[in-house]
Parts: sequence; structure tokens; C-alpha cells
Amino acid sequence: MKQFKRQFIFVKKVILISILFLSNLTFSQVKEQELEEIQVFDLLLRLKPKIDFKLFREDIIKRQPEDLGDLLRNVPGISLKNYGGLGGMKTMSARGINGTHSGIIVDGFLIQNAQTSQLDLSTIQIENLKELTFTFQNSNENLEVVSSFFTANNLKLTTFENQFSLDTFQLKSNFKIGSFGQIDSYLSTKWNRKKMYLSLFGKYREAKGNFPFKVENYSETYDLTRTNNELQELYSGLSYGYQINSKSRLKFQLLSNFSDKGLPGAVILYNPTANQYLKNKNVTLNGDYIFKIKNTLSRTYLSARYDELIYLDSGYLNPQGYLKSHYFSSNISLGTVFRKIVLNRLKLNYGLEENYSLLENSENFGTGIQRFHSKIFIDLTKDLNYKWNYSFSLGLQHVYNQQINDTNAYQKFNLNPSLLIYSSSPISFLGKLKFSIKRTFRMPNFNEMYYNQIGNTKLKPEIANQFNVGTNYNFNIKNNILNIVFDAYANLVENKIVAIPTKNLFIWSIQNVGQARVLGFDLQVSHERDFNKEINFFTSLSYTFQDITDVSDKKAATYGHQLAYLPKHILNANFSFQYKNSGLNVNGYYNSLRYALNENIKSNEVQQFYTFDFTLFYKHTIAHRQGEKKSNLRYSFSVKNCLNQSYSYIRNYAMPGINYLISISYGFN
Repeated sequence: MKQFKRQFIFVKKVILISILFLSNLTFSQVKEQELEEIQVFDLLLRLKPKIDFKLFREDIIKRQPEDLGDLLRNVPGISLKNYGGLGGMKTMSARGINGTHSGIIVDGFLIQNAQTSQLDLSTIQIENLKELTFTFQNSNENLEVVSSFFTANNLKLTTFENQFSLDTFQLKSNFKIGSFGQIDSYLSTKWNRKKMYLSLFGKYREAKGNFPFKVENYSETYDLTRTNNELQELYSGLSYGYQINSKSRLKFQLLSNFSDKGLPGAVILYNPTANQYLKNKNVTLNGDYIFKIKNTLSRTYLSARYDELIYLDSGYLNPQGYLKSHYFSSNISLGTVFRKIVLNRLKLNYGLEENYSLLENSENFGTGIQRFHSKIFIDLTKDLNYKWNYSFSLGLQHVYNQQINDTNAYQKFNLNPSLLIYSSSPISFLGKLKFSIKRTFRMPNFNEMYYNQIGNTKLKPEIANQFNVGTNYNFNIKNNILNIVFDAYANLVENKIVAIPTKNLFIWSIQNVGQARVLGFDLQVSHERDFNKEINFFTSLSYTFQDITDVSDKKAATYGHQLAYLPKHILNANFSFQYKNSGLNVNGYYNSLRYALNENIKSNEVQQFYTFDFTLFYKHTIAHRQGEKKSNLRYSFSVKNCLNQSYSYIRNYAMPGINYLISISYGFN
């Protein structure tokens, strides 16, 4: 009976989505003044959203990042946690807000994991990236999924495979070889016809990860070698798109990822040998349908993901002589989102999404856990050109989850308002101003609520209140392009979820513990100069200041202290020089002193570090069939951490010293 009731609730919500979808179709057919005939994709891109940070394909290639985590070092406001270099887990926080509040959207679909909420950035491959955008502001210009309106910030990735193109046939490949046994190969092909495309890709990466490093323990310095950082990964994907007519199109995508890696633990007192492993398997199916009727544009989408995770500790001291945990999780999202031009330059955006998650693991939870997560939003955007523009959004969320066969359920409602005001043209000497207020929340993940002996089903959602004011200047003088972006922000995180040790150091307590305050600013300056058609200089500099302190209890020893592993200062500098078809790219990165715990004392200090990477590249084009077709070859040689610095993001999780990477890329279209 209880199972039937849960299924009824789910079916009812699906029916409500369908009713909203059909009712909008009926409403859109009322006779109105016809708009000019345009392609649906032109309408999608007609009004450009305000963007905080963007990298294009050429920028990404010049930096030769190893994975997404490595690439995000270039984004202002982002702090990374890197647990051991290539193959090690990588996570992020943005402007002092934990990465569990961030949305990662690939080709318009949100990647979700209800078990941990935090995605490992090293598992997201970037060989096929066309564009990376990181924004703190809501935007529905490209009919994003409803969930993107409920995150504190969004990282949007656009790939080569899932896009329409004018070329009839395209082929891309890349092969890399590097230090510590790294081999990385990628192959992708796409067929394009007048109204459709079909693409396939595959990627394989492996590495031994046995890099040497230095570590200090009290007054002694030791020369050691990593022995637990091996890695094997296999990615594959298939994408299909069909342009039905000038007002509608259909897309499908099937993706898979299989990985087997050693877990690089702390090199002092814990896991110095290769005895812990993590295996991941996931399969994702995405599909969406976009259509336009009169002045209403709509997108209906479905995303389904299956994950399997196996954790093995072959040296665990128990009667079996090992520890093995096996998790199975699935996630299904169904939603529809609309944009309608109500009045001149007044856009109405609204949508509804239902998300269902299930996690099973007999070793720890004893039974499965399921979650129904409903989201609905409405957004009004007024674009006046050359005047003040504004966007106001209001979202409502309802979460219902419980252990299967358990009568106790967890339910929460939450409102998420946001306001964005910006100018389309400079306001005197102040530049193009923008101001935003946003309130988001993230649900406790399954591990925090139900994990064996430490879960807390009474946890409150973690809430992030964001305030931002900024400006940007753009100057174009002769052959010089100068861009300056400045953002100041104040964030307050309520009901912060943390793990606290109890009288038993092996059993921790998950609790809501007060508030964290963030005061900071980001400064980005970039300059590009074309001396002629053959010589180009590009320089960029970004600086982030973040004062991220515990303001929970004035009587606590940690009150007013910087939160663990969040540096106050981050500096990134990039210089690129190109002469004809060859060039040099240099990247410098600085991360200031952090603390391993929230108590800012000498014994908890994690030392500051800086690194320099450089890449030499050469590219040339081969024309075929009298210029109708062409091939592109690119050769790159990179040296990472060229000053051979000994450093770590996380205490005792050593990072590689100097290492190299050779890359050969081929493209045909």
C-alpha cells in the first residue's frame, strides 16, 4: 500500500508536468501578431546573457589542462581541492560556497549525484569541449534546465559532438603521452546532413601516477614516491540531432564512463601503499525537444543516469581481511521550460521539473533510499538595450525522501528568490554596472542523512545568501582590446552542514552548525594586441580575495577564523604569444596559506604555493579538393610545474613535481 502511494505521488507529478506542457501549447495557438520568420536557434541566441567568465576552444587548447579540475584554476572566484594530481579526486568551491551548491551543465543537461552532491571534476573529460562558461547569474536564454535556476552558480560546458554543423563530415582525434605513465587518446567523428547529425566518440586514459615528491614531517624531509595513484578510464558517447523544421528540433545523447583508480591518501600516517581502490561505472541518457509556436519557445527534456561505485580496501583489519562497499544509484529528471515574449522586450520564463533519485547499498544502509524532488520557477526579464535591464526569479522546491519500507519521511519546502539588475551600456565612468541578490539552498545528500552510524535524518537544508555588485569596462583602441571586470560580493551560508568528531574518533556526527560569512572580490584584466596578421599577444590576470570566516558562535575558539582549505588570495596569470602558426603559452598560479582545520593556529597551517606551466605549440592546415575540405594538425609540448615546486592543496596529499605532456591533435572537416 505504501509503495503504491509513493508511485501514485510520482505519477501525479508527471501528469501535472504534462498538463502544463499541453496547456501552454493550447495557449500559444491564440491568434497574435506574427513575429518574423527565424530559425529556432537564432531565437535562442538573439539576446546574449550576462556572463561572468568564458573560455573558448582555442583558449582551452593553449592551456593543455589534464582535466576539468585543472582547467578551473583559471576561473576567478573558484578554490580547488586536489587530492593527489592526475587521477586524484578534485572538487571546488565558488566564492566561499561549497561545490555542492554548484550546477555542472553539459550540453544543456545537469549532472546530478544524490549520494554525495559533490562531483569529482577529474571524471569529466574535456577533449571535446568547445566552450566553458561559469556564471553566478540566472539566465534562460538557452532554455536551461529548471534546476539551473536553483543553484548558487553554474558551470556550463558545450561539446563538439552534440551540436549542429554546416560541415558534412568531421573527424577529431588527439593523442597525449606524459610523465608517470600517462597515455591519453581520443577519437570523435560526426556526420552532418541538411537536417540531422550523428556523432560518436571514445576516449581512453591511463597513468601509473608513480611520481616522486618531498614531504616534511616535523624537522625531517623525506624523498618518497607515490605508489597508489594508478588510473584507467574509458569514455564513450553517441549523439543524434534532427532539425524537424525551422521551429523545432530533437536531440538524443547516450554517454558512458568506466574508471578504475587507486586512491591516493595522505602520505603521512595513512594509506602510503596501494591498497585502496575505487571503481566507477555510469551510463547517461539525455533527450530534449525544442519547438516554437507564435512567440513562445519551449523545451521538454528527459535525463536518466545510472551509477555504480565499488570501494575496496584490501588491507582493512577485519575478519574478512578486506572492506568492500558497493553502491547502486539512479537518477531520472523530467522537465519542461518555456520562454514567452509578453510585451515589447519583456520575457516571461517559467518551468517545472521532477527529479527522482534512488540509492541502494546493503552493506551500509540496509535498505534503499529514494527522493522525490519537485521544482517550479517563474522569471521576468526586461531588456531595454542602452538602459537598465532587470530579471526577477522566484522558485519553489519540495523534497520528499525516505528509506524504502520505512514509515518515516523527510519533507521540506523552500523558496528561492533572485534579482539581477544590469546596464547594457556604460554608466558614465562606472562602466557597465550589475547588481544581484540570490538565495539558494541545497538538500543534505544521502550519505549525510543515512550513512551507517553517522547519518542525521533531521538535518536542515544548507542555505546560501548571495549579494554581488560589479562592473566591467571594454576598450577597443586600434589593434588593442582591453577588458576589465570587477565583482565584489558578500555571502552568508546558513545551517552549514559539517562532520564533527565525537568521543569515538572513528564515528563522526553530521550536524548543522551555524553560519559562515564570505566577503571578497574578483578582479579580471585581459589585453589582446594584434601587431599584424601574423603576430598576436594575449595577456590575462585574475585575482581573488576571499575572507571566509566562521560566525556561528562568538564564544567558540574558531569564531572569526578562516574556514579550512579556503585561501584568502588566489592569483592566476596567463600569457600567450603567437607568430603565424606557432606560439607559446605561459600560465602562473598562486594559492595562499590555508588551514587544515577551522582553528587558525600554526600547527594547522598548509603552506602557500605557486606553479608555472608553459606550452609550445605549432599548427598547420592542409587543404583538400581545391579548398573545399581541410585537415588541421596541432603539436604541443607542455611542461607542468616547471620550477619543480613541492606543494599540496590538501595537507599531506602531495602533488607532482616537474612533468611533461606531449600532444598531437588532428581535425578534418
